[in-house]
Formats: sequence, C-alpha cells, structure tokens
Amino acid sequence: MKTIKKKGGIIIKYKLFFLITILSIFFINILNVNAEEATFYEGEYLDNIYMSKYEYSSNTIYYQKARIFRKTDTNEFIYCVEPFNFYVDGSIYETTNHITYLSDKQIERIKQIAHFGYNYENHTDIKWYAITQMMIWKEAGSNLGDFYFTDTLNGNRIEPYNSEIEEIEKLITLYNVDPISSNTIYTLMEGKSMGIAVNSSINKYVSPSENVVIKNSTIEIKNLQEGYYEFTLTRNEQENNPIIFYISNSSQTLMSFGGINNKSTILKVKVEKGSIIVHKTDIDTTTPQGEAELDGAVYGLYKGKRLVKEITIEDGQGFIENPDYGTYTLQEITPGKGYTLNEEKYEVVINFNQINVEVEVKNKVIEKDIKIIKKYGEESNLEGESGIVFEIYNNKDELIDSIITNDNGETNITLPYGTYLIKQVNSSPGYQSIEDFKVIVDNTEEETIELVDYKIPVPNTYLFKKSILSYIIEYIVLLLC
Repeated sequence: MKTIKKKGGIIIKYKLFFLITILSIFFINILNVNAEEATFYEGEYLDNIYMSKYEYSSNTIYYQKARIFRKTDTNEFIYCVEPFNFYVDGSIYETTNHITYLSDKQIERIKQIAHFGYNYENHTDIKWYAITQMMIWKEAGSNLGDFYFTDTLNGNRIEPYNSEIEEIEKLITLYNVDPISSNTIYTLMEGKSMGIAVNSSINKYVSPSENVVIKNSTIEIKNLQEGYYEFTLTRNEQENNPIIFYISNSSQTLMSFGGINNKSTILKVKVEKGSIIVHKTDIDTTTPQGEAELDGAVYGLYKGKRLVKEITIEDGQGFIENPDYGTYTLQEITPGKGYTLNEEKYEVVINFNQINVEVEVKNKVIEKDIKIIKKYGEESNLEGESGIVFEIYNNKDELIDSIITNDNGETNITLPYGTYLIKQVNSSPGYQSIEDFKVIVDNTEEETIELVDYKIPVPNTYLFKKSILSYIIEYIVLLLC
C-alpha cells in the first residue's frame, strides 16, 4: 500500500507539474498573442510615389512603387513594420501587443507615427500613407539600412515630403510634452478669471469642470472660491481603437492604424483673496504728531484717468479686496487732519503672479516755526532778556518741551499741528513775568512773538503818608461837629 501510494503521488505530481506548465504557457501567450487569425493582401499602388530601401548587411537596394497593404476581411489599411523581412502572400497572422525585437521606446514611437500619420485629422491625401510607412521603416530599421523616396522606380533620391514629416514629428512632440508644468501652481484671485497660454496640444484635452475652459491653446480658469484645486485634464484622441500588431512565422510583421494612450495632466490652482493694502504713516515719526490725524485721509485708485475706487484710511490703513487685474495709480485726494497733501503717484500692478500688493504712503504734518523774542526794561530802553525759560503744553495739558532764551533774548521751537499753551517759568529780578498765552499751529507760516517783562512798580510812600494825614483830619472834624 505504501509503494502504490508513493507511485500514485509521483504520478499526481507529474500531472500537476504538466498542468501548471501548460497553464503558464497559455497565460504567457494570452497576454501577448491573441489566437485570432487574420489575413492580408497587397492593395493598390500609389501613383508617382517611389520608395527605396538600402540594406547595410547585404549592400542591396530594394526599390518599389508605393503600395497599400490591406486586411482581408475589413479592407482597412495596415503598415509593414520590418523593412527587410518581406511580406509573403497567403500568410496567416495572429495579433499581439508586443514585438520582441523592438524596444519599448521603438514600439511606442512607431505607434505614435501610425496614429499621427495617414488618416489623422486632415492627413487624408494618400501621400500620407507612404510618408507614414517610410517613417515606420526608419524607426524599426534605424540601424539596419537607409530609406528614402526616389523620383522614379529605382531613380534618384529626393525629399518631397519634408514639411509633412516635420508636421508628424511636431504632433508627436506635442503629444509627449505635458502642456502644463507639473511643478507649477497657478495662483488666482477669488472670483476672477485667468487665461494660461500653453502649447497647442492642450486643445486635445478635455476639462472635467465648467470652471476650467480649454480653447485656442489657452486654459481659462474662472469663478473659483478661496482654496486649493487640482483638475485632471484628459487628452481625447479621435481614434479609440488601439493599434494592433500582427505576427506570422512566414511573413513580416504588420500593424494597424488606431488610437494611442489617452494622456492626462493635472492643473493645480490656488485661489486666494486678492487685495491692495495702503499703509499710512507720518514721514518723520511714523505716528501722528500733535493734534494731526492720519486717519480720514482719502486716496483714489485710478486706471488711466478713470477713478476706480476711493480708499479711506482707518486705523492707519486703507483696503481694497479682490481688485481686477491691471495696472493702477494710487494718489491722495484729501489728506488727514493737520497734514499736507501727498502729491506722489504710486503704481500698483495686480496680475496672477501678484494678487496682494501693499503700498506705504507718507505724509508731512503741518508744522510751524515759533520764534519768541523776550525783552525787558523801560519802554524807551528795552533789551534782550536771556535765560528765560518757557514751557510748552499741548491740548491735554501735557508738558511736551521747554525752551530758553539766548543772550539776545531769542528762542524758537517748531511745533506740529495743534493748539499749545506757553508758560513763562522765570524772569529777571524786579521784573514781572508775562501771562500764559496760546499758539495755534494750522499753517506753515513762521510766527514771531515779541514779549516784554516790565519792572515791578515800587509803592509811593509820600502819597501813602498824605492819605493817612487826610484821614486823621477828617476824623477830628467829624468829632468836633
């Protein structure tokens, strides 16, 4: 029993191994070769088009009149792939998606030549078939020989289709180049539109969103809210049937016309709120001086000579949200209280590379030079009083500065916009100080103030004595009466 089981086990193992081998071969072949059989025939000749193939290894020139190959059952045109392995009439072919003697790069390029060659869009003239066939031979046999058109059968070499070949090459290049840089993120202002000029291959792509419109080699992005977006644009070729290769043990490889892979590209968009921000500062101190106010100033945003919007400064800033793209001029219309008008013009450019712009504007406060001339003495003989101190208080009764007269009795100070109280702190011995006085700064005209300290008057003792005596006499007379 043990021996029988052992033999039986061996038989089962052999059968299992055989079955696995057969299935492996089947699956390997089904991935590359379809059991469907096909036959072909040599079709019509193309008038006045002649082709030659020079084989390096045999030093032989093969020449022929251009001719179309067709599939027997459908009559559709096909191409020859191998330039020096010739077609044998009556051969049976099987379909495949891979050719072992060509690299993946060669196979992909041959597919692209076939796709963009004859019968692609306006390539309907029969000459495009011969041109496409020639380009396929050159790619498949690039290291095997030389391929060219001739003026007659086995005639002189000519190049009559260079512009057509260049057109096919351009279409292939555009297909292989991504119309949108994968590293680029396009920044768009919320609610605005932006046009992106790209290469013409974009016209073959389809957008998944009404917010992205493809037209005339341009991508228009519009009406998006703040956020980040990725749109997958898919290339949509006119022919959806895939290209098929046909192989035979007795004849050269053939291939069909058909579609190529539909490519896709990702459009990356970042949508932000755009703005123009105006920062308002004092040209000397950044913050307002005296009783002047930066707030309340009005700026105009102009496009050319047209006023687009007025901007009022609040809390030191002015703000416009989501302005239209364009080049603007910013100019002050009305200054803040206590400031002179800033006549400078500021250029502001808003585009998809720059949607947030900040502008710093400065104003000069209205200020006045105050000169004090301090004198003392008799009216007929006044002279400069030196060393006299004056204190300056603002409208909040805060001491902001003090000044002192020189040997000529002069002193000066520059005060910004506002109302100030000036107090004399000291005076020369025997002289009286002047009363406190106000200065109003509301313009830039220099103001000179002349002040005089007079002597403190001495009481008249004679008059004082006479008054007492008169009082006594009047009192005695009153008593006698």
